[in-house]
Amino acid sequence: MQYTQLPRRGIILFSILLALVSGSCDVVSNLSDLSANAGSDQTVLLGETVQLDGSGSIDLLGGSSFTYAWSFTSTPSGSAVTISSADQSGATFTPDEVGTYLVQLTISNGDESDTDEVTITVEEDPNNPTDPPFPLEGSITESRTLAKVADSGPDYVINSFLSIEADVTIEPGVIIQLGERAGILITDVGSLTAEGTADNVITFTGATQSAGYWGAISFGSNTSANRLSHVVIEYGGADGISFITEDASVILLGNARLSLEDVIVRNSGSYGLNLSNSAASVTLSGTNTFTLNDTPILSTMQQLGSLSSADSYSGNTHDFVEVINDGAVDSDATWPALDVPYMMPGNVAVLDADVVLSAGSEFVFAADGGVSITQNGSLNAVGTSTNAIIFRGENDERGFWRGLEYNSNNTDNRLEWVEVKNGGSRGFDGADLRTNIIIQGSARLEMVSVTTSKCSGYGLYLRDADVRVPTFSLNVAFENEAPIYCWPQHYGYFDTDSDLVGNDDDYIDSQAASASVTAAAT
Repeated sequence: MQYTQLPRRGIILFSILLALVSGSCDVVSNLSDLSANAGSDQTVLLGETVQLDGSGSIDLLGGSSFTYAWSFTSTPSGSAVTISSADQSGATFTPDEVGTYLVQLTISNGDESDTDEVTITVEEDPNNPTDPPFPLEGSITESRTLAKVADSGPDYVINSFLSIEADVTIEPGVIIQLGERAGILITDVGSLTAEGTADNVITFTGATQSAGYWGAISFGSNTSANRLSHVVIEYGGADGISFITEDASVILLGNARLSLEDVIVRNSGSYGLNLSNSAASVTLSGTNTFTLNDTPILSTMQQLGSLSSADSYSGNTHDFVEVINDGAVDSDATWPALDVPYMMPGNVAVLDADVVLSAGSEFVFAADGGVSITQNGSLNAVGTSTNAIIFRGENDERGFWRGLEYNSNNTDNRLEWVEVKNGGSRGFDGADLRTNIIIQGSARLEMVSVTTSKCSGYGLYLRDADVRVPTFSLNVAFENEAPIYCWPQHYGYFDTDSDLVGNDDDYIDSQAASASVTAAAT
C-alpha cells in the first residue's frame, strides 16, 4: 500500500499547532516518527522473481536510521517459499505456487516501528505450466526422460516443432499431443527410445483427431537407441512439411536406423511409414499395424526385404505398398508375402542381386513397368497351388506393363506356381519384343505351373538360341496373341501336359534356325 506523505516541516508544524490547541504536548510525544512503504501491488507469472521495494519508507521527523524486516502474512497452500535479503530495503522471492502472497514490511528504529503490506498475485505461465500437459518446444539438448505425469489426457504437448539433439526416453503410458502441422525431428546426434507395454502403450496423437493433422516423427540418426515398441502413432502425415519429397507419419532420413515392434500407425494423411531412403535401416518385429492411412508404406525396392509378413498393411485408402525405383537392387533379399500387393513403379526395376519372392506375394505394375534380371542377378519365385505368386498390371488389360526379362544364367532362376498377365506394353530394348516373359542371351529359367495370360504379344519369348529352359512342365498360356516364341532348338523343352490353347493364335511361333540343333531332343 502507498501513502501520500506530507512534507516533513508540514507534519511538524501541524503537530505543534495541535499541541497548542489541546493545551498538551502529549500529542507530539505520541506521534510515530516512522512510515513503512512496502511498494505497489504486483501480478507476476509463476517462476518469475518478485522484487520487493521498501525504499519509500521514511522517518517522518528526519531520522535516518531504521531497520527492515520482510515477512509473509499469507501464502498459497503448499508454498514453502522464503524471502531473500529479508533485512534489506530491497528483497526478493520466487513464488512456488499459483495464488496470492501477502508480504509485510516492518521498519524499526529501536524505539518505534511501522508496518505496511503488499499483495503479490501469481498466475500460471501458459508456456511453463505446473500441471500437465507440459509443453515440448524448440530443442532438447540434454538427455531426458519423459515420464507419465497426467492422470488423464496428454502428458506433453508439441505445438510447433521439436528437435531432439540428445538421448530421449519415453516411459510407458505417456501421451504426447501434437498441434496442427507440428512435428518431431531426431537429429543425427539424438535418439528416441519409446518403449511401452501391451497394457500401457505410448501414444503420439493430434490435438484434433483428423487424418493428416500433424506432421511426422522424422529419424535422422543411425543408432540402435531409436526404438518404438508398443506405440500408437495417429493423425500424422500432414502434407508438404516433411524433410523429403513424400510425407508420412514416420520417416527415415539418410542412413537413419529404427526398430519397430508392435507399433500401430493409423490415420495418416499420407503414408504411414516412409522408407524412401535406401541407406536407411528399419527392423520390424512383433506385429506392426498400418491401417486407416492414405497408403501404409512407401519403400524403395532395396527396403522391401525389411518388411514383415507378420505385419498388417490393410484397411487403408490405398491398400498396397508403394514401391519407388531409385536404382538397381544390389543386395540379396527375400521379399515377403504381405496382406496387400506391392505397387511397382512405371519403369524398369533392375535386379542385380539374388531376389527371392515368398509364396503368396503379389506385384501390381503401373503402366510400362517391368522387371529386368541382370547377368549378376536372379529371380526365384516359388509359390504353391493355394498360394501363387502374381505379377499383373494395375489395369486388367492386355499390354499394360512390360513383363519380366531374364538375362542371367543362374540356377536360382525359377518360376513355380506363378501367374504373369497383362504384359507386353513394350519391349525392354529397341527391338520392342512384346511378351509377358522374355529370356535372352544365354539366360536360363525353370518354369513349373506358370500361367501367362492377357499379353499383347507372346506369353513366353525365348529370344536367343542359347537360352535354356531345363524344366518346363504343367504351364498354361491363354488370351495372349500367341503362347510361345522360340527357336527350334527349344522344342525339346516343352511338355505334353502344359496347356497352351485359348490364345489368338494357338501355335508355337519359331525363329528360322540360323544355328544347328546340336543336341538330341524329343
